[in-house]
Amino acid sequence: MKPTPSLYNRVRERQVLLKAWRVIRQNARRSGNRRSQLDAERFEENLLGNIQNIQRRLQRSNYTFAPAIGVAAPKGKGKVGKRAIVIAPIGDRIVQRAILDILYEYCPSDDLRLVLRTPTSVGGVPGRGVGHALAQIAKAEDNGAIYGIRSDIRNFFPSFPRKDVLSYLEREIDDTLFLDLFERAVAVELENREALGCDADLFPLGEDGVAQGSPLSVLAGNIVLRQFDAELNSRGVTCVRYIDDFLILANSKNAASKALKAGLTLLSALKLKAYAPEDGSGKAEEGLLTNGFEFLGYSLVRGLNPPSPNSRAKFLSKVEAEIAEGKKWIARALRSDMPQTKRVQCYAQTLNAIDNMLRGWAGAFQHTSSAHVLEALDIKIDIQLAAFERWFGAAIRESSAQHQRRALGIRLLGDSETVPLPSLDAEEMPRCLPRSGAHAS
Repeated sequence: MKPTPSLYNRVRERQVLLKAWRVIRQNARRSGNRRSQLDAERFEENLLGNIQNIQRRLQRSNYTFAPAIGVAAPKGKGKVGKRAIVIAPIGDRIVQRAILDILYEYCPSDDLRLVLRTPTSVGGVPGRGVGHALAQIAKAEDNGAIYGIRSDIRNFFPSFPRKDVLSYLEREIDDTLFLDLFERAVAVELENREALGCDADLFPLGEDGVAQGSPLSVLAGNIVLRQFDAELNSRGVTCVRYIDDFLILANSKNAASKALKAGLTLLSALKLKAYAPEDGSGKAEEGLLTNGFEFLGYSLVRGLNPPSPNSRAKFLSKVEAEIAEGKKWIARALRSDMPQTKRVQCYAQTLNAIDNMLRGWAGAFQHTSSAHVLEALDIKIDIQLAAFERWFGAAIRESSAQHQRRALGIRLLGDSETVPLPSLDAEEMPRCLPRSGAHAS
């Protein structure tokens, strides 16, 4: 009988890496981060060669994860503070995703399998997502839930005990190479640490936490919160958790409050904290489900579940920001007589970026039945696009054909760089073969 490959050997299989690449490419395309999008495009230009390079490095059992780029991004309109996002090189993200896929597909431990397949834990789990959270909420309501408490675990990714995850996996998995690869995959080293200044303190550079943005961060979080999930769902309530956001659904206010108190105690043992409805942070709320809740970007209205007003406003702001960025590039292209040889974001690229945003947003809210809400949002987007089109027409009206093409974002062949012929070494010069019938002297 052919021996079963180790988890480590499975990670380096070509089909596993290609499957992981497809997920990473899709995420990069939907991302608003230009660097991630360009990195994915460059990786795809020599896809098989790059995958083979990853395989060779894994074959030598000394795969090294490169320092990542740290981005301290504002938390959003009306929110205080910054989110520490870590953007790793594409190859490293593929390996991280392959580790995740292999753990879910070939989980060697019964206990770990139960942790990874907890029905009420729906974030970052392959084959599960926001739709499953909404289905769990509807099921709880069918079972008599009338009261809810929503909360958020504070500074989850930078704070939770990474050692707890590693120790747990060591007990459940007998594969030294795989465990070593996992440990190095969740460690964080930043290429731009000095440039971040005091913002570097937001990142999990010590022994605790994982990188927000890593394919493995949610897996690690689900392992850390395994007892939280089990305890809260054994108290006659339903606790639906999407990574660090959770919603307790109960038949009474008293039952929901007791469950929250138990959850806060469990989190405290992990040196974690969650927001309380009465703390005034706006990160937690409680009340009758009929009063409506915001959860995972949706307004929880049975049978409709429209995108929340906050989600809609945020998206319109992103479209507006994308158009403003496009205007900057277009104005630059119209002012300059320099050849446009590098990638730009002019008119065509801006429209493409907005289209990608719309596709990603539609995917995120595919479980809504509120067609009228989406139609109203489309009208507002139409107004922004029409204004952008008018602005563009006025901007290029007096410009030359070359400037107009550059502003459109369509490549001018005349802007191509001339590359000189390579010099040939003497050893590379072809030697003339003797003609047929000729005699060597």
